[in-house]
Amino acid sequence: MILLLLSQGDKYYYVLVTSLSRLVAGRTKHACKTFVCPYCLHPFSYQHYLDNHLPACGQHLSQTVKYLKKGENILKFDKIQHMFPVPFVLYADFESYLTSSGEHVPSGFCCLRVSQFPEHDHNIFTYSGDNVLQNFFQHIKQEQDTINNILSTDLPINTLTDEESRAHDAATACFICENEFTITNVKTKHHCHITGQYIAPVCNNCNLQLKHRKSNDKYFIPLFVHNARSYDSHFIIKNFHDPNAKIEVIPTNTEKFLALQVDSVRFLDSFQFLSSSLENLVSTMARDGIDKFLHTKRHFGNDPNVFKKASTHTNTSQVRKFYVKHVFLRERLSTAS
Repeated sequence: MILLLLSQGDKYYYVLVTSLSRLVAGRTKHACKTFVCPYCLHPFSYQHYLDNHLPACGQHLSQTVKYLKKGENILKFDKIQHMFPVPFVLYADFESYLTSSGEHVPSGFCCLRVSQFPEHDHNIFTYSGDNVLQNFFQHIKQEQDTINNILSTDLPINTLTDEESRAHDAATACFICENEFTITNVKTKHHCHITGQYIAPVCNNCNLQLKHRKSNDKYFIPLFVHNARSYDSHFIIKNFHDPNAKIEVIPTNTEKFLALQVDSVRFLDSFQFLSSSLENLVSTMARDGIDKFLHTKRHFGNDPNVFKKASTHTNTSQVRKFYVKHVFLRERLSTAS
């Protein structure tokens, strides 16, 4: 016997539930009778589905609804560290060819390092030849070591300018959490430990959290590959053989992955942020001029022909297609990150 507790004002009474199928009919589009699990109240279309489900579900307590107490029912943002910008981002892309048997084989790759620090920005590496994935992993490991060495720098704060000193002295609230400075909520000088540059007045609690994120004891590095979820990630997973690496995967199904992380490098699909082909993205951005194509211009100059559709019958156009279409025109993501 199942009883349903109902309330009306300050009065409570029980109602006998004679059919769970009718009680949870709104949970399914199935128009006929359903077979409902008494533990989780999930409706099944057929009895044998319910029979297969019950042994596992019966091991858990019945479904209940718990309401938070007053004062605990308010969500607050507390990930202060995530407000600190990630200083380095990698962008990569693979080129591949199709064999007579229909297999996709990588023939080369290109990797671009983008950084908020000008002296470490726009580092390009290209490779074409044998053992593409082995060379790709080797290059990513070198980038990881280089970035970790840079972010391990710990410079003291530079001497503040007169304008910075006046702004800091006049501040009455934290630049991050916006709480007022008090005897217990002490004002501090937040600065970049790589350059020593003063950033803003923040409270001591925020200042301790505003630092470069680490993952698996190394500094976190996002690596974007366009359409990696459906294509490039298969190359990476199939050819990665380091038994000492710590691998974390967020799958969407057995064949596609939302994110893949190897040690501190997280492989992300830029298509999830810009859901269009790179050719369309390039064409759309080029309509507003070429000023935003920072990395493309640094490599090719201001030649307007670089941004036009090129014939694939010449070596020059193939090089342009590789760089322009697949790698360097990701400034929209680099500026967003």
